[in-house]
Amino acid sequence: MFHLKKLFMTKIIKKRKKKQPFDYAMAEAFTIDKKGDGTFNNSYYFSAHCPRNKQSLYTRLGLRDDGSAEVWFYFDTEENNFYHTTLLYTAKTSPLKVKNDNGAWSFSFEGELTDKDGKVVPCKANCDFKSDKPAVDFFYHMPSSRMGTAMAHDKWTKEYFAGFKKNNSVHYEQEGRLFGSVTIDGRVFDIDLPCLRDHSFGRRVWGYMNNHLWLAALCDDYALNFSMVSYPYLTILEVGHVRNGANPIEYVTKAHYNRNEIVTGEVPKQLSLVATTNKKRKIEIKANLLRYVPYVFENGDYTLVEGIANYEIDGVKCRGIFEIGFNKDKARFMNGKKISKIKE
Repeated sequence: MFHLKKLFMTKIIKKRKKKQPFDYAMAEAFTIDKKGDGTFNNSYYFSAHCPRNKQSLYTRLGLRDDGSAEVWFYFDTEENNFYHTTLLYTAKTSPLKVKNDNGAWSFSFEGELTDKDGKVVPCKANCDFKSDKPAVDFFYHMPSSRMGTAMAHDKWTKEYFAGFKKNNSVHYEQEGRLFGSVTIDGRVFDIDLPCLRDHSFGRRVWGYMNNHLWLAALCDDYALNFSMVSYPYLTILEVGHVRNGANPIEYVTKAHYNRNEIVTGEVPKQLSLVATTNKKRKIEIKANLLRYVPYVFENGDYTLVEGIANYEIDGVKCRGIFEIGFNKDKARFMNGKKISKIKE
C-alpha cells in the first residue's frame, strides 16, 4: 500500500507543479501587508561560512503579522564567538534590518552581542549578498517523489489533507556570497564568505512542529543542503541538494542515516549521512558540531538549536550550520512512530 500511495501522490504533485510553477519574482517581493494573530511568518535568513579562515556568520529576521520580529545574530571567529541574546522585538525596534533594493539583498545590525566568556560588547554590521546562482524552492525544484514518499507514510483522512493545506508555505534558498564588515568592540572584521540566503513565508507555529533537522554546508566551490521536518500531518519529509563546482545542481532522492540519533531530545555531536542523488551518485556526509546557540519559542513549546559544524563531504572540507529542533513533548517526535518502520 505504501508504494501505491507514493506513486499516486507523486503523479498528483507533478501535475500540480506544471499548473503552479514557482513564481520567483512574487516570492522575492513578498511582504506582510495585513494584521493577524502572529502565526503568519515572513523570514529572512543569511548563513555564511568558510572552512579556510574558520569564520561563520548567520542572522535571521522573522517578521510576524502581529508586528513582532524574531532576531538572531551570530558571528564566529574561531578564537571567539558572539551572539545576540534578545530574541523578540517589534518590527520597528529590531536591531536587524533586511533590505531588498531591486533584487539586491543586504542587511544591517546594530546592537549588543555576548561573547563566549559572557562579556557584552557593541556590534555594528553591514553586509551585501550577491549571487549568480538560481534559487531552489523546497517544493517545486525537489523531486516529486520526495513529497510523494512523505505523504505515503501517513493515514489519509479529510483532516489530514485539511491540515496539510492549512500549513502550506513557500520556502526557497539561494547560494551566493556575502560581502561587508562586522565591527565588534571597535575591532573590524572584513566579510567575504560563501553564503546561503533563505526566504520563507506562510503559517509558522513553532509548537506545531514535532522535530526537525537542517544541515547546510559551504566552501568556495561546494554547497550542500539537507533538511528533515516532522509535522502532525506529515511524519517525515526529507529533501536536499548539492552543487559541486560548475556542475548542475543534484537533488537528493534518498538519505540514509541513523534517525535514532536525532529523536533523543539531545543535540548529537556528530552525524553521518549517505545521500543518493538524481544522478545515481552516493555522497558521504560527515558533520562534527563545534558549538551552538539554543533558541526557545512560544514559552518553551519548541526549542531550536543553531549549531556551527565542520563538514567533510566526499573528502571536501566545508563549514556550515547544524540545526536541530524539538517539541517539548518528546512523544510527538516523528509522530511517535517506530523509527525502524519509517521508509527512506
